[in-house]
Amino acid sequence: MTNEEIRLRRLLDTSDALEALAALALRFGEVERLTQHPDGRNETDTTHTVMLALAAVLVAPSMGLDPGECVIMALVHDLPEAYAGDTPTLVRLTPEQQADKDAAEAAATRRIRRELPLIGALISKYERQDTPAARMVKVLDKVMPKLTHMLDRCTVARKQGMTSDDLQEMQDQQAGHLRERYPERAMIPVHNLFDEMTARCMAAYPEDLG
Repeated sequence: MTNEEIRLRRLLDTSDALEALAALALRFGEVERLTQHPDGRNETDTTHTVMLALAAVLVAPSMGLDPGECVIMALVHDLPEAYAGDTPTLVRLTPEQQADKDAAEAAATRRIRRELPLIGALISKYERQDTPAARMVKVLDKVMPKLTHMLDRCTVARKQGMTSDDLQEMQDQQAGHLRERYPERAMIPVHNLFDEMTARCMAAYPEDLG
């Protein structure tokens, strides 16, 4: 095969991958989350992912991490939901629900690996949680709902029947779980950020409804 033929083959391969990527991205943008915009519209996985990626740009330098690597982890972290859908976790899942969520997302990741091997490999890298960037993004991901709850005055939580005490308890449990799973000293800044945004989220809960 000549150099020109090799270049053409690579171009065609890239074109096919871009077509598959476009279909995946459009499907991803149609996945609605439980969280909402302040005007009541559901947040989508795309909105959530862009928020997380931009947050990673802000947070990574303070943790001595490469913002670019953190942004990549943020961009792929929820991509399996394009096929598996989003499972709300504001209320704790039962073991059966968690198993169903894990199985659906694993199947979705396998599908993406077949269709887009490079993207699939990045998803697997994030899911292994064995790099500082992946671990930071995992915790930062849990901060993002605090921002949406804060901006909509905890409307979604209240619609789920959660009092301010319920919401505080859930977030305290989540904080404890994250600190147990990510105990390294390097993660302290993002844990502290989690605590600060939790406090702001709780301050947004209407006092007369608490």
